[in-house]
Amino acid sequence: MLFVVIHRHLGDAFIEVLTTLAVPYVIYILAESLHVSGVLAVVASGIVRGRYSPEIVSAEMRIMARSVWNLFVFLINSLVFILIGLQLSGMAARLTDYSMAQLIFYGTFVSAVAIFVRFAWVYPAIYLPLVVRASLGQRVAPPREGEVFIMGWCGMRGIVSLAAALALPLTLDDGSAFPERDLIVFLAFFVIAVTLVLQGLTLKPLIRTLKVGRDWSLQEEQQRATLALGKAAIAAIDIVAEKEAIPHELAERLRAEFAEKITLSVPDGVVLSHSSADSARRLRAAAVKAERQELIRLWRENLISDEVLHKIEEDLDYQESRT
Repeated sequence: MLFVVIHRHLGDAFIEVLTTLAVPYVIYILAESLHVSGVLAVVASGIVRGRYSPEIVSAEMRIMARSVWNLFVFLINSLVFILIGLQLSGMAARLTDYSMAQLIFYGTFVSAVAIFVRFAWVYPAIYLPLVVRASLGQRVAPPREGEVFIMGWCGMRGIVSLAAALALPLTLDDGSAFPERDLIVFLAFFVIAVTLVLQGLTLKPLIRTLKVGRDWSLQEEQQRATLALGKAAIAAIDIVAEKEAIPHELAERLRAEFAEKITLSVPDGVVLSHSSADSARRLRAAAVKAERQELIRLWRENLISDEVLHKIEEDLDYQESRT
C-alpha cells in the first residue's frame, strides 16, 4: 500500500518502471528479515498492486513496461530453470538415502495431490458463488461443464513453485543442514515437470474433445465495455465543450469520432487552426480520461474480466499517448 501511495506521485515513466522492478526485491528482503515467506509476500504485493494499477500507472509507463516486463519475465524464468538444472546434479548425488523408485513414487504422489487439490478448489470456487447468488434471487448462467474441467486441468506449476523451494535456507540457525531440503527441491521440480508435460501437452486435445470453443462471453464483455466507454467519452466531450465554449462543429466532429471508435487523427480534408487543434486535443484528452474511468468502474464492479480490461486499456494507452 505504501508503494501504491508513492507511485501516484512519481510522474516520470522511467522512474515508474525502475520502481516496479525494484519493489518486488525490496518486499522479498523485508519479508525474509521478518522471518516470513518472501515468495508469498511478493505474490501478495503483486496482487494488491494489480488491483490499483489501472489507476496509478500512467499510459506512457504502461506502454514502456510491456516490453520491459515481457523481456524481464522471460529472462527470470530462464534463469530459474538454469539454476534448478545446475542444482539437480548435486541433489542426485546427495539423495542417497532414497532409491530411484522411491523418488519417482514420492514425486508421482505429490504431483497427483497437487492436481487433485486444484480440482477440489476450482469446482467449489465456481459453483458456490452461483448457489449463493441464486439463493438471493439472481439469475446467473452456470459455465459449461467442460469449461470448469479445463480450469481445473490448467494447474501447471512453474516459477513460483521453484522460487518457493529454492527460497528454503541451506542451514538452520544452529548451523545444521535444513532437513530434507534437497528432497523438497527435487519434488518441486518433479511436480513442475509432470504438470507441464502431462497437463500442458494434453490441454489442446482435451479442449477439442470437450468442444470448448471460443469464449464468446469475452466478446460480449468487450462490446458492452466499448459501448459504455463511448457513452462516457461523448458525455465528457459535451461537458468540456460547454464549459470552454468550444465551437459546436468541432465538438460534433469529435463526438462522431468517438461514437464510431475510429482513430484519433483529424479527419481527412479537415484543416484546423492552432486554437482549434488545441481545443480538439483537450476534448480528446477529456474523452479518453472519461473512457478510462468508466473502464475501471466496469472492472471494479466485476462487469468485465481482467482480459477485457487489459485489452481495452492498451488501446486507451496508445490513444492517450497521441493526445
